[in-house]
Amino acid sequence: MVGAFVGIQFVPAKRTNPPANPKLTAPPRVTETLRRACYDCHSNATRWPWYSRVAPFSWFLVHDVSLGRKEVNFSEWDNYYPVTRRHKLEWMRRALRQEEMPPWPYWLIHPAARLTEADRAELDAGSNPSWPAGRPEISGVKGTNVENAVRATFILVLLLPLLRVARAEAQLDPWEFEVYPYSTVSRGIIELETDNAVVANGHSHGENGTAAGTFRSQGMWYNGNELTYGVSDRIEAAGYLDMAQPSGRGFWWAGDKFRLRGRLFDQEALPVDLGWYLEVEYHKMPQFDDASWELELKPIIEKDFGPISLVANPVFEKVLSGAGRNQGFEFGYRSGVYYRWMRYLSPGVEFYGGIGLIDDNDPISEQQHYIFPVIWGELPHGIEYNVGSGFGLTPGSDHVIIKFNLEIEKFLGAIFGPSSERSWFF
Repeated sequence: MVGAFVGIQFVPAKRTNPPANPKLTAPPRVTETLRRACYDCHSNATRWPWYSRVAPFSWFLVHDVSLGRKEVNFSEWDNYYPVTRRHKLEWMRRALRQEEMPPWPYWLIHPAARLTEADRAELDAGSNPSWPAGRPEISGVKGTNVENAVRATFILVLLLPLLRVARAEAQLDPWEFEVYPYSTVSRGIIELETDNAVVANGHSHGENGTAAGTFRSQGMWYNGNELTYGVSDRIEAAGYLDMAQPSGRGFWWAGDKFRLRGRLFDQEALPVDLGWYLEVEYHKMPQFDDASWELELKPIIEKDFGPISLVANPVFEKVLSGAGRNQGFEFGYRSGVYYRWMRYLSPGVEFYGGIGLIDDNDPISEQQHYIFPVIWGELPHGIEYNVGSGFGLTPGSDHVIIKFNLEIEKFLGAIFGPSSERSWFF
């Protein structure tokens, strides 16, 4: 054992501190926290301790520092492309919120590097590229001004479905009362989510309200369980298990969904941020939906105005198999207005509904349109939530729906490398 220990001392570990570029524009408190807790692994100014010269500890230290510099290197910050800086900020935000950084073995040896809640909140505000208002500006990540005409046009697109007076029936997915933002799950991240909606005051007969089959909507509990994986920096893939509990019955398997979702171009490259969504739905039982296979397409449109975010998801759906397969596309919508107030608690308003077939709208009395005042935020350990009460706006809608969605993200491992700096799709 002694001989082996002596022998491995002759296996060198290359400790390097390349020339550092100190240009990092951030408030003094943020800079001081970064230097205290992050720079040993995420800069070219690593302070190599005495045990970094003793194998096998030296091997692990050099390996960890090398990986840290590849993930984000503050000494090279000024050399990153804007899209790269944004990806690095997204990684920082995730690591901070999941309390992965700094890792516990490091702060056990270096107690001064342990972050307080105030430290994490300040760094989180500075590392969240989707929250431009109120965060310290790190060099190269800034918001843009949008012309009044663009603002007015976007707001009109957001609210147009509510103002339409044509005939209609809603195209609506009760297993997923969720408005999708422009941002996607980061590369290599796995997200677990449960979406729940309970019809507190609905219809007593099937094929009314949110019930597309023979079961009645009154008392129905819709439960969608989603597993999402970040395939690349711009694309995520997901699978769903949809369950439902009709009033007075146990949980039933209602069907499955499979989808791809992505974001186009870099954030703020266009007047509005754009994304796309493609989904195939399978409905197992006609008691829940008599269309067995459906295709759903959604463009995603988002714009931030300071702490306010406007998000629109127009929905185009086509029945592939089952009742309605010979008809055209149906149109629906999901939209939301959100105000970023606090990390743990913020308000918003969401809108859901539809008009039925694009070329043959259903009567207005048969449409479904809902307004959901919601609260949302992030709890400790990276658990995000969105809860609210929905109120039907037409006779064809259920009267009251309670929704509660929970999700958590963890790093699993990336299949693909970082997206190209010039990439706009993958």
